[in-house]
Amino acid sequence: MADELPNAYFMKLKNGDDIICDMVELEEDGEEHYLVLYPLKVVYIPSDERGLMKIAFMPWIFPRICDKQEFTISKEDVIMLSMVSDDTNDYYWSSIETLEKDSKDNDATNEELEALDEIMDELNRLDVKRTFH
Repeated sequence: MADELPNAYFMKLKNGDDIICDMVELEEDGEEHYLVLYPLKVVYIPSDERGLMKIAFMPWIFPRICDKQEFTISKEDVIMLSMVSDDTNDYYWSSIETLEKDSKDNDATNEELEALDEIMDELNRLDVKRTFH
């Protein structure tokens, strides 16, 4: 499966964050940057087995904050950069697919909330001196 997918990268940032992402190197006005696409923060979870850690991924910046999951990071803010293993690459792209599906499912919920807001607006416009039983 990893052969069919683009290579994801592991970045250790100066602020302490570890992210896995797709990325493109850019140079603008003499400044070198990475255009980071679909970054996921690596979360380290202690395992029940002594000395072992599990990893999980979560959005680095949640889509509710930034719809477009593309960010520019200065190369100076990156301590380490490496391509990930095939297994991690598969897990990363599977996680992106799941997050995109969940995001689409939440859009339907947002539409429902908007409909409820409209109903509440209509109710608020009613004459509040009336009492309904």
